[in-house]
Amino acid sequence: MNDFPENDPEEQRSISQLASQVWQTLKNLFIVVFQLVVNNLERIKPYLPKIKLRTNNGADTYDSDAALTDFPDEYVSFNTVSLKQEFRPPLTTGLIIHIGALLIVGGGFIYTFITAVSQDVGNYFLLYLLLSIVFLIPLPLILYRGYSLLRARYILNREGLKIRWGLRSEDIPLPEIEWIGPANELDETFPLPLISVPGAIIGTKRIDDLGIVEFMSADKECILLVATNKQIYAVSPDDPQEFLYTYQRSIELGSLAPIEAQSVLPAVFIKQFWQDRNARTPLLLGTALTITLFILVGIIIPSRETISLGFNPDGTPHTPGPSETLLLLPILAGFAFILDLLLGLFYYRRENTRIVSYTLWISTSILPIILLVALIFLE
Repeated sequence: MNDFPENDPEEQRSISQLASQVWQTLKNLFIVVFQLVVNNLERIKPYLPKIKLRTNNGADTYDSDAALTDFPDEYVSFNTVSLKQEFRPPLTTGLIIHIGALLIVGGGFIYTFITAVSQDVGNYFLLYLLLSIVFLIPLPLILYRGYSLLRARYILNREGLKIRWGLRSEDIPLPEIEWIGPANELDETFPLPLISVPGAIIGTKRIDDLGIVEFMSADKECILLVATNKQIYAVSPDDPQEFLYTYQRSIELGSLAPIEAQSVLPAVFIKQFWQDRNARTPLLLGTALTITLFILVGIIIPSRETISLGFNPDGTPHTPGPSETLLLLPILAGFAFILDLLLGLFYYRRENTRIVSYTLWISTSILPIILLVALIFLE
């Protein structure tokens, strides 16, 4: 048997130092990698929901609870169920009612106005003329309520609740919401504002034990009450249960950057519009000219028995008729004024379309001027 010589002490010392240096290097490398992982943990978290776990049968499954156990709730995607944030009121019944009312009122105005034009001057002429004005009065209200319903929104998330209903808007920070609950759970019948119809349950109502409640809803069967530290609002999302669930989950997550509380009333919009000189001046001028047209027609009618409106194709005046038919001119100017006013208000809401509003409101003066000049050439 061969005897191996013992290792030289110097060689043993050299091996020991080399092993110590290797261990120290590996230790430092491990510390550096660990620090990099810790320092960049915030960048890694958004990608963690994409982690896939392999089950025993080889199928790819995703377990959000297992993947995100050690992370805050804001990184949990509600167990892969995304929350609905934008809700709309029920539209079907309300739109049917408003479209039906619009057809009835608009059709009634067109029929009575055309009938008045075709009538000989007398009691029937004045009756149909008066009826056409009666049909015209509710037309702007129906148009506004139908448009408000079509554009209504409830936007709910962890930062707050935004209510949009026509010219009315309300922004409520989440911390200011005290509770949300169904109105049909109250012991007594829940009263509604005056003149409430499906699709337009709007207005304010004082209710016992609740105080002033502002309604911005479309269906009394799905009204939810949103209580704040200042007031209670009645809304009607198309899916009340989903709305309540979104609110509950938003509370659990907490609000990092609550929206700023803001309340915009139609009166504020009207005030802003009235303070705009470029809008106010042409409308005042158009109003004055339309009133002047009414006055001038009222002066001409008693002074003349017959009058001719329009010309034949060969340029000769039409056969003269009763002078009371001149009432059609100021009524036509008044109808055009209301139409231009409403369309102008619609485009005035946005800064980039206000030039359209100014153009429409300037035209409110053009038609009365043309009709006033036409009175000079009447025979």
